[in-house]
Amino acid sequence: MSILRHSAWSAAAAIVLTGSRFVVVAILARRLSQGALGQYAYAQWLVDISFLFCSLGVTGAISRFAAQYSHAPLLLSGLFRRWWPLALGLSFLTGLVVLCGAWASRLAMFPDDAPSLLVWATASALWSMQTAALAGLKRFDLIFRANTIAAAVMLAGTALLPSAADIADVIKVMALACILAATVGISTTKTFLRLGNADIDPSLWRVVKTYAGNTWISSLIASLVWSRGEFPMIKSVLGDLAVAQYAVAITTYGAAMQGVMLGLGGVGAHLTSLWGQGRKEEALCLSRSVMDLQLTVIGSGALALLVFGDQLVEFVYSASYAAAAPSLRVLTLGLLSLSLATQSLLLQIETNASFNRNSLLVGVALLYLLVAALIYDWGILGAAVARSGAMIFIAMATLIWSVKVLGSRSVSFANMAVVACVLIAVFSIQMRVGSLGLMERVILFLISSGGLLLALRDQNGEQILRAGYRWLVRKKV
Repeated sequence: MSILRHSAWSAAAAIVLTGSRFVVVAILARRLSQGALGQYAYAQWLVDISFLFCSLGVTGAISRFAAQYSHAPLLLSGLFRRWWPLALGLSFLTGLVVLCGAWASRLAMFPDDAPSLLVWATASALWSMQTAALAGLKRFDLIFRANTIAAAVMLAGTALLPSAADIADVIKVMALACILAATVGISTTKTFLRLGNADIDPSLWRVVKTYAGNTWISSLIASLVWSRGEFPMIKSVLGDLAVAQYAVAITTYGAAMQGVMLGLGGVGAHLTSLWGQGRKEEALCLSRSVMDLQLTVIGSGALALLVFGDQLVEFVYSASYAAAAPSLRVLTLGLLSLSLATQSLLLQIETNASFNRNSLLVGVALLYLLVAALIYDWGILGAAVARSGAMIFIAMATLIWSVKVLGSRSVSFANMAVVACVLIAVFSIQMRVGSLGLMERVILFLISSGGLLLALRDQNGEQILRAGYRWLVRKKV
């Protein structure tokens, strides 16, 4: 498959999964009490963070080295022979850790629903393992299939829940969805076990383990910075109702994040292959182009959330979650940091993930310091400020290190500055003016987004809108 096809499959898979999770939370927000929704959001975070803790970097290693050595079947056979036992064992370990976390957190569903929670966590972990392996093999079509199956089960299951349903029924639905999704692609990953008794050279295996260790630490810390690391503190200080309000803001923000990152899985595998083949100039050029595209998407999407976020929250989740809107606006500013995703990937490969590990360590320390300082006086808004601040700090570190290691041509400084200025200006207008009418919001959005799109330029100095139009015309011809 070509990079465009890989990216299309990757984007479609992300849209299906992210969209379904967004809709599931919206359905549950109307069916469950705020306290029950807070319990579910915390349980979901516990499943995700437990897997990252137990994965030991195996997902990052299989994604990178399966892509890097896609031209060497015997090497892949040895790699997958090491991977399969780890994938199964670490998935079950994830389930056990989730049970310990549920007990320690005194979740209402524990211990009555411990079996369902164990199955959900184990199946979710195995699904994540499979997804990482399939991404390395560039089988984004199978990832799309797995995500579609999971989405169908989650949506149908939550929509058909009886009126008397509680969080235990939701967990059973999630467990079933993860079990079915985890089975997709097993035959593909097992294929390499039948290629012979090849094993990995000890020196290469040491490289794999070092990379896995660094990515494990980086991924674990990244989940705290980029996902829901502040949930335990919010739950402890502010309670389940605050968790529910913040979950609405972070879920909406997470959907926007996934929208920005659409197709990056396909691009990431291609970048890894180019870098592994020594075609670094091509990789840098592609990375810069992706950054320009992401900045275009980030600018437009963030403006939409800044201007219409209040109405979106009330329409999707109901008016009882209106208090989440200010936090959503603050979180939206952090989207700008995602424009350096491909540069971060190249730094991860070039430094064997040491830069990512170190920058994220500082970032997570900053996150928790800010949360501890702000949450008591500002509530969930303080948590949102802490998260955006930590993300912007990591983005600045990535920007500086990219210039140092990869060169200034790897980063689009002018476009990043334009997007940052427009977002800050619109955010300031919202804060100063306060509530705006619908027509005023539409005018503000059209003026700001139009000016933004006209100002953005690609690495050749051509207006991005014009360059995109010419590319589409060429494709039609």
